[in-house]
Amino acid sequence: ALGAVALFQLQVVTAERESVTKDKMDRLKTAIVGNPTIITNDVRVSFGYLGSMGGVPVNLQDLWIKGSQPAYTYDTILKIGAGWIGPYLDIGTSIDNFKFDEWGTAFEYIFQEYTRPDGVLVSARLRNAGPDKVFDTVDDRSLEILKNEAFATVTGYAKNKGGGAAKYIQVTLNLPQNGIISKRYVTTDVNGF
Repeated sequence: ALGAVALFQLQVVTAERESVTKDKMDRLKTAIVGNPTIITNDVRVSFGYLGSMGGVPVNLQDLWIKGSQPAYTYDTILKIGAGWIGPYLDIGTSIDNFKFDEWGTAFEYIFQEYTRPDGVLVSARLRNAGPDKVFDTVDDRSLEILKNEAFATVTGYAKNKGGGAAKYIQVTLNLPQNGIISKRYVTTDVNGF
């Protein structure tokens, strides 16, 4: 009976550690990509690190340590800002709260894009080793930041004053890239697309 009680207590502790670790991973992901459910005046307002820097962080510490990353600036003419405006999550009393899982193993963070076997593009992945503290075993947990969660394709049609297609005009898109405001240029086609 004593063994059964000890096993039950171990299962409870393991479940609690898994829950806290999952919460940490979810909060790290939100710090990176923001929270699409936070809406103010019918507009999404939470874009995380990605929204102000224009890409996923190179390492997790970039979420709470500015280091050599460009400082946030806002261009009042273009109505866009870019740069580090963190920390992107509340780290509490210690940054170790978000460096390690609940078994004391450092999270593995991979920021290199890859394609899953099902064809889905992944921009970054966060992983923990689980209770056995060894990566690449059955108790590992992984959290992916899918490319379609992190980046979007902007499309539309340009119209002239009469409502017809604005053919072959240059369109400028201002966006953050590596923490600075960048421009992308495209020329519309015969249909104004």
